Order: sequence, then structure tokens, then C-alpha cells
Amino acid sequence: MQELADLDPLVSVKTLEHLCLLRNPIANKQNYRYYAIFKLPQLRVIDFQRIRLRERKSAQRLFSGKRGENLQKEIAMQRSKTFEVKDPTEAREDDEKFLAEKYKDQEAIKEAISKASTLEEVRKLELLLQKGHIPGKSVDKVDDKQTNGHAENGEEVEEMET
Repeated sequence: MQELADLDPLVSVKTLEHLCLLRNPIANKQNYRYYAIFKLPQLRVIDFQRIRLRERKSAQRLFSGKRGENLQKEIAMQRSKTFEVKDPTEAREDDEKFLAEKYKDQEAIKEAISKASTLEEVRKLELLLQKGHIPGKSVDKVDDKQTNGHAENGEEVEEMET
């Protein structure tokens, strides 16, 4: 959490009674404790310190009235972009693309394993996967760039017979 406005989504968590933001950038903001107390009245403890009645009254005074409304508006404008999602459908499409790509990768791995006929080929597959290469993607691209048994970046490339 970067900005005080990042606390606003927590308003919907009615059972939240303990909140710890130590070592969080938000803990260095002016009035962060008062803002949390004001926005989350159900809180009982912040940063391992019980909330006292005097703090609740101070938070209410600070954020009520004309001055308090202006302060809240100023805080709302400083919302960090960390948790911001522009369009839920756009995020959903990105997730679907990621899952489709992941499924293709899994299928390529399964296919390469099923085509492996020797223990040596399985071991080569295992080494490729450990390095983050996906059969059918990375191996083919590296093989295309192969020159005399060496890749363009100078690494040795072993052809895999599948």
C-alpha cells in the first residue's frame, strides 16, 4: 500500500479488526493512523497498538466538516496505481490469453514427453524445462538459429530427436 486512498477498498471488509501496516510506505504518511481509524471504524488494533477512544475522536474531528471533506478529496486523488484495474473485461481477456498460452505450453510438454523414446531424451527435456524452455517453442527457435552446433549467443545447442 502506497497511498492513504489504498485503504478505501478495505471498508467493505466488515470483520477487519486488526491491521498491521508496519514497514509499508503508507505508514510514513501524515495522519495515516487517523485516516485508517476514520475509514475503518470496526478496527480495534493498528500496528499492534490498541485504538483508544481519544484517537477515534481525533480522527472524527480531523476528517469531518468542510476541512475534513477537502482532506478526504485530496487523499482520494492520490490513489496509487498498484491495485487499479482499468476495465474488468480487459483484465479478464488478459487472464484468458494467459491461461490459453499456459495450456498450449502444458500440451507441448506432454507431447514432447510422450514422443521421447529413451531416458537420454527425457533427461534432455528435463534440462530444457529447468532452464525455462518449452518444447516446440524455445527449442525450435534455438535450432533455427543454430550454426555449426552453436546458437547465436554462443551457447552450445543439442538437437533433440523427437
